[in-house]
Order: sequence, then structure tokens, then C-alpha cells
Amino acid sequence: FREPDLLVAHIGSIKEHEFASPDTLRAVEKEVADAGRDKKRRERGEWYYANHLGLLGTLTMLDKLKPKAAIISEFGAELKDFRMDLVSRLGQALHDKQEYEEQPLPRTPVIAGDLTIVYHIADGTFLCHDNCTFKAPENLYCREAIEWKPKRDPTKEGYENEKGTQNRVHLFSSLQKPPHSDMDMVAGYYLQLAERKLPYFKQHKP
Repeated sequence: FREPDLLVAHIGSIKEHEFASPDTLRAVEKEVADAGRDKKRRERGEWYYANHLGLLGTLTMLDKLKPKAAIISEFGAELKDFRMDLVSRLGQALHDKQEYEEQPLPRTPVIAGDLTIVYHIADGTFLCHDNCTFKAPENLYCREAIEWKPKRDPTKEGYENEKGTQNRVHLFSSLQKPPHSDMDMVAGYYLQLAERKLPYFKQHKP
């Protein structure tokens, strides 16, 4: 069995009881544990969702497949507002298990999926949005920032950047977060995307 270079896991939705009180969650945990000890229930996978991975299915995929990198995507509508925190916690749970099992470094990067995320499968790097180069994931920081909407001005050459309204996932080479800096730092990425100048675009010679 060869570990995959990249796992793109569709988490889907999370059931209401997963947001419930600690007492309810303890009852759910007991049900999951009982199912795990029951061979027939385990074989039927009754503690997983039928049509999507959810939290437990996503963690199981990460743990069993041991991908070199993972992108968590397809968030249900109820998860949109806290998807970054959710993915961060999933990643930390995986890293804690990898540390406990003394798996070699680096830990598997677990990143929230978005249209902005680009993975270089040949060398295991991600596109960094503040300088538009590919970098190793252990040197990147994942955060949300407002997107830009480049528009071509027919009276001028090239594009002009206009502030968008939607938060997108971006990867940064810096932890520094002064006010509005993240949006300013990714402005060049959106211009290069519109002008097809990013490193993964084929450059045509004149």
C-alpha cells in the first residue's frame, strides 16, 4: 500500500447532536465505542454517516490513508462560519496521534479547501498567496482573507483590483497580522491569476 500524495476529503455535514451538551456527547461517544466493540456493527460501519464523511469519517480517512497532505472540502452550510477552526482542530487531532505513534516529521498538513488552494503534487508544495511561489506546507500559515476582483479597464492597460465581499482560504508565509494586511498581501495573487502569470500557467513566448 502506497501512501497517497494528496487526500481531498469531503466532510459534508455534521449531525445536530455533535453540537449538543457534554452529557449528550458522552452518550454519543459511548454509542460509538460500543459499535467499535461490536464486530457486526463495526463491519457495517454504523457509527459513520451513510452519504458523507463527517468528523469521524474524515479523521478515519486521514489516519488510515496517511496522505502526505490533506485538503478538507465540501463543507455543509452550517459549517461555513467556523470551517477554519474545524479544520485546524482536525489537523491537531491527527498530529497528536502521529506524535503519539512517533511517526516521522513533518506532520501531515491539513488545509481547508477553497478555489484558491493549489497543490504541486510532484514536490508536495502549496502555492503561497502572498508571494505567488510554491512553498513547503510546514512553512505556510492558513488563514481567511477577503478576495479581490480584478477587472479590466478598457481605457487602460491591464487590470484594476476591486475589493470583493467573500472570504477565501489563503496560505501565507508570515504569521504577522496587522489590520487589513492579509487582504493587501493577497492582492498581487488575484492580479496574477487574472493575467495568467501564476507559476502553474504555461507561459507563451512572444
